[in-house]
Amino acid sequence: MADILIVGDAHLGRLATIFPNKDWQAMSIAPLQQVEAYAIKHRIRDCVQLGDVFDVPNPSQELLTLLTDFLLTSKNNWYINLGNHDHHSRRKHSCVFLRYLAKRRRLTNCRFFPKETRLTIAGVPTVILPWPKRRSKLLTGPPSLVIAHVERAGAHYDNGRKITRHNFKLGRHFWCIGDLHEFQTDDNLIFSGAVSQLRFGDSEAKYFLHLRVKTTEDKITVRYKRIRFVPQFILRDLTINKLADLAQLDKLAENVYVRLIIQQDVAVPEQYFRHPQVIKHRFFGNKNDLRAIRLDSFNLQIAKSTIESRISALQIWLRQQTQLPKQRRRQAIKYAERLERKLLAA
Repeated sequence: MADILIVGDAHLGRLATIFPNKDWQAMSIAPLQQVEAYAIKHRIRDCVQLGDVFDVPNPSQELLTLLTDFLLTSKNNWYINLGNHDHHSRRKHSCVFLRYLAKRRRLTNCRFFPKETRLTIAGVPTVILPWPKRRSKLLTGPPSLVIAHVERAGAHYDNGRKITRHNFKLGRHFWCIGDLHEFQTDDNLIFSGAVSQLRFGDSEAKYFLHLRVKTTEDKITVRYKRIRFVPQFILRDLTINKLADLAQLDKLAENVYVRLIIQQDVAVPEQYFRHPQVIKHRFFGNKNDLRAIRLDSFNLQIAKSTIESRISALQIWLRQQTQLPKQRRRQAIKYAERLERKLLAA
């Protein structure tokens, strides 16, 4: 039997955009510190991070320092995969400098994986597949623990929509996969989810995994336990259909931050937009608008949107939620701009 901890997408740096005036660095690293504390308490040495440790492929100096300081003081072995947010190319990714420190034996407890690799973790045969790998010759070996960062048909996006593409075979292996931010599982497969809420609409319950793995020459058996993170913050939507609904702001716990979703006919006094726990607001006009806001999808009918915000939202959505090449995305934006000009001229 071998014990291994699995940690999902951290997206270090994302919280700076949500909490620019708070100690977002401490809030960002806290989940990894919780994993470390659990590992020490249960005498587990090996922790695997599933990818998207950073939110961008060129993290700032302060983010590199944040993670380096954590790893330097960690008593555990860390195996860090590369996800799509980490990746620009094989030689240009978020962990170039950290990988250099590891190779030079300055970080002696870490390994980073910009290319597919077979290794042994706690005696368990393991294959690590960085994004976007889902097939590899390395998978022809013995039954293994596979660490990947991809979508798979049958799972669900964070907004609940079912994934229909990428129906790859799992083989005789057990897969732990990053990329999707909500916990979900299937036969021989676990998406552990993100380490914290990364946007409004994400579920509040976030987990890391304690795996207990047994292997033989022809079989891998994995039992797991979900360990819930203690959240540093909670993001919630608060729907305002009438002024009386604003009284709910006085009942919030100290670590709860809200996005006001306001019916467009309600005249909300300016003071509520300055409430310390209100960090965002949106207006809606009908059920379609409300659904689009909650699913964080693109909808031209969202009330109070500006022309700029519509096009910007579409650009972000096309880049993050589709696999269209850059040229096709540009064509889509030009087409949307033409349609919007027609709508405004009508």
